[in-house]
Amino acid sequence: KIIGTTHLFPATTHAGTGYLIANVCVDQEYRKHGIASALLQHCERFAQRRNIKNLYLHARIETPQAIHFYLKRGFTQDAFRTSWIRPRGQKPFHIQSILRIGKPKWQERTLFHHQFAASYPKELLWNLNYRPDLFSLNPFNRFMNFLNGSSANFHRVSDPLNRPICWLVRQPLDSFADTLWFIPNEIALPEELVESLQLISNRYQESKPLMVNCEADTHAETFVQAGFSRHNRLIWMSKKLF
Repeated sequence: KIIGTTHLFPATTHAGTGYLIANVCVDQEYRKHGIASALLQHCERFAQRRNIKNLYLHARIETPQAIHFYLKRGFTQDAFRTSWIRPRGQKPFHIQSILRIGKPKWQERTLFHHQFAASYPKELLWNLNYRPDLFSLNPFNRFMNFLNGSSANFHRVSDPLNRPICWLVRQPLDSFADTLWFIPNEIALPEELVESLQLISNRYQESKPLMVNCEADTHAETFVQAGFSRHNRLIWMSKKLF
């Protein structure tokens, strides 16, 4: 009988190459017997033999015992991530919007990359399905993405003065939901961000659910008003072995 398991996956982060520890599971009948600690120690020895100095894992905020367990064993808290989901097939929003959805502008690349870095800091970005090519504003690169079969959808939402309110990128994934990258501009009003998310939800309401990942509970009220619900809240943790 298997009473405990864990999995290690190679991971490349802002801090270098490491292993992601996933699913430290112990049979309920055998808990509090040091098995989880033994599994973690095995992961550490496995990584050290391969000259890997970083281990990573995540825990749900709603599991304080697990968080305390990892902290006692030398892990530190690096980032807090909240995921919001908009299920498919929801009733469309009936809104008379003055906002417009269009293509991203090459001339706004500096502004976009500044706002992207503010929305997705490096401590958070590495554990998402991030592909830099999806966010290129270069027309040639975007054309090459099209030729290579990239199915991501990059949108710019603007106000009546053609100022960018936010950028939205739908990234199809082989999972139950597609990722929606949400990059607000600092000039955007809260109601404009709500409306932007409602417009994009209407556009993809017959596709898979949309999942937005963001830092901690950033823009929580915006997502709630736009018809999204909180899916999970995670703490990402790491440990340096040497």
